[in-house]
Amino acid sequence: MKPFRFRLESVLTLRAAKESEAQENHARALHAVARAERDLSDAQADLERLHEGLESSRARHFRRNDQIIALNAITYQQSICAHNAERLEHLKKEAQARLQDLLIAKREHEVLLRLRSKQATAHRREAERREQVAVDDLVMARFASDRGEVAA
Repeated sequence: MKPFRFRLESVLTLRAAKESEAQENHARALHAVARAERDLSDAQADLERLHEGLESSRARHFRRNDQIIALNAITYQQSICAHNAERLEHLKKEAQARLQDLLIAKREHEVLLRLRSKQATAHRREAERREQVAVDDLVMARFASDRGEVAA
């Protein structure tokens, strides 16, 4: 009997490559989310420092122009925080979409792996069945020749 050959091997290879690419895209998206979280955290820490600076300056002699500059810096830093928060939410949605792509690619790859496994098992069983039939025929022929009968 011929050795087992999976006819969809090229498709299986393609799906494995697609899954690998989806894993890389998901990893990049997660890395971007982590970076955006760090950026937001840094911006919030800067905002907190500006607030602390404003409060400490108010405790001592503080000119009106200095207060205006500090409030403008705080307003600007708040806009940076808001922008970073929006960016983070967008990147989280993107990472979720990449995760869905990865799950779909993984499922498509696993379907073909299971199909190949089933076909290989069926091929092996058929080979075993044919081998058993050949052994049975050989035993029957030997039994018939031992009894002096002619095998048909």
